[in-house]
Amino acid sequence: MLKLDEPLVFESKSKKLKAIPLWVFSLFSAIIAFLLVNYFFSPRFVFWKGLDVPLAWVYPEVNRAVNALKQIQHPFEPINNPTNDVIQWRLLFPLLAHYLAIPKVVFLTIPHIGCILVLGWITILTYGQAQSQIEAMIASVLFATSSWFFVSSGWLAYFDSWYVLGLMLAAFHPSRSWIVVSCLFVPWIDERFVLALPMTMLVRAIYFDRSFYSRPFLYDALAIFLTITPWIAFRMYLIYSAIDSSPSVMAWQIDVGQRGIFFSVADGWWNGLRGLWAYPVLFCFISVRRETMIRSALLVAAALVTQVLNIRLAGDLSRSVSNLMPFVALGFFESIRSPSFPWRNLLFGLTAFNLLMPAYHVSTGFKLPMFYFPYERFHLNSPPPELTAVFYSDKGVDAWQLRDTKTALEMFSTAIRIDPHFAEGYLNRGVVYLEQGRIEEGEAEIRHAIEVAPTMYEAQYQLAHALVRKGSIADAISILQRILSKAPSTYVRRSEVETLLNELSSR
Repeated sequence: MLKLDEPLVFESKSKKLKAIPLWVFSLFSAIIAFLLVNYFFSPRFVFWKGLDVPLAWVYPEVNRAVNALKQIQHPFEPINNPTNDVIQWRLLFPLLAHYLAIPKVVFLTIPHIGCILVLGWITILTYGQAQSQIEAMIASVLFATSSWFFVSSGWLAYFDSWYVLGLMLAAFHPSRSWIVVSCLFVPWIDERFVLALPMTMLVRAIYFDRSFYSRPFLYDALAIFLTITPWIAFRMYLIYSAIDSSPSVMAWQIDVGQRGIFFSVADGWWNGLRGLWAYPVLFCFISVRRETMIRSALLVAAALVTQVLNIRLAGDLSRSVSNLMPFVALGFFESIRSPSFPWRNLLFGLTAFNLLMPAYHVSTGFKLPMFYFPYERFHLNSPPPELTAVFYSDKGVDAWQLRDTKTALEMFSTAIRIDPHFAEGYLNRGVVYLEQGRIEEGEAEIRHAIEVAPTMYEAQYQLAHALVRKGSIADAISILQRILSKAPSTYVRRSEVETLLNELSSR
């Protein structure tokens, strides 16, 4: 096993570059892969704006984060959202955030940190097999072009990267202590880790060339049994005592009788890995040539069982194949170990294929395409209506006209949350406050609108009204005079301003 402080020397035609520790190289490789893949398959950043906007909570980019952030405040309160009740007992990160007072922004970056760690670990493993920096970096890019990465980097509060990290450590780290650590903590991040453990242990045995009856394998199995059994017992207690009665544990989440469901499952599974499917297939081919078909058959059977259990618990079809990452990585490493196999050509070819071919998030309820960064950057400035301040301002005006002031204030406040520089939102909220007799609050809101938009003469006119109601006649007259001197002749309230000014001047 390579040591993280092992120095790497990068060769060039002219000289040797300065040696750097392996962990520095792996971190650099992971960051490059993270940025590159996010360029080709960019998160829909515009929907992150909807985290505080209820009408936007239908989007997967923010849907889970809403409940996860509430979970930080009250970790053990029931989650009544049927879409997110599955996270009720995924408590590791919410508890840490709760007791360590981790800021919301930091909490939402935890999945991205997990992505970096997974890609760094893949870089280390590949370098250990291939002894090549370029191939190690390319491998980290290739493994990032799959569903676990897309979800973790694009959908807020989805921690797929961390359970994939647990699986990859359990499968490929020689130290048994990492199995223990993973089994103790990762089920509290995502229970799908437990579903994939049998397959992962078969991968570990094959990777380290251990018999299923060997002492190291049996010790690994014992370590898993002792550390994972308490969690399983706890969850079984919750289920059978009806404390955990969420749909994900009570019924199949996919109707196998639904028309076209098998095509949807196949479509989801394909989009979860795309070109990376070549490596499990390649592993089976290599096993046939080496006449180790029994181990291969057991691994394939365990992988199929894992996938069936995944679609039984959830309808996220493309996400479900993230469990197979140890199997995929095993096929990749076996291709490197195979004499005379053109594994470099396959690595570069699959990387180009996965970067250039379309990718989708596939669920039983939707299929979302992923686009490259310039497209999503454009949409940051051209969001859908329900993520614009004008949309909620108009709804507020409609509610106000119906005399529903509570809804009107909620809509105007939402508009301001979306765009803190939306002067119309402050003005409208201030006018509603004035109507409610909340003169000081109304004046403050209208003055804020003027600070944001100094030439908004409607806000100045409403401020004059607020000052009149306070008895500040002189200040109101001054504002009205300023409007008449500064506002264009086309200002629609010019006659009303003149009338009010004459009325106040004659007092």
